Amino acid sequence: MRTAHTTLGAVAYRVLGSGTPLVMITGYGATMEGWDRRLVDALARHYRVVIFDNAGIGATQALPAPLSIDAMPARPVRSSPRSASAARTSSAGRWAA
Repeated sequence: MRTAHTTLGAVAYRVLGSGTPLVMITGYGATMEGWDRRLVDALARHYRVVIFDNAGIGATQALPAPLSIDAMPARPVRSSPRSASAARTSSAGRWAA
């Protein structure tokens, strides 16, 4: 696990594989460990997969109040380290029940 230190706090993340970045955003309340490892590994054979903990979840620092569900994934993606960003980036998400 890596930690990006941003102006809004620490963001815990992992980067696997190489190629075009694919940012995977978990559902509310799920940590990056919630992704099926087989799926992440399979995608990492073709993409540079970036997974992270949403704000206030797992090892990522909470955002200041008021917090909305819409703001949670946007903050880590916007403030992700330069090494995880590129001109061409894809994203995938899920909503945890």
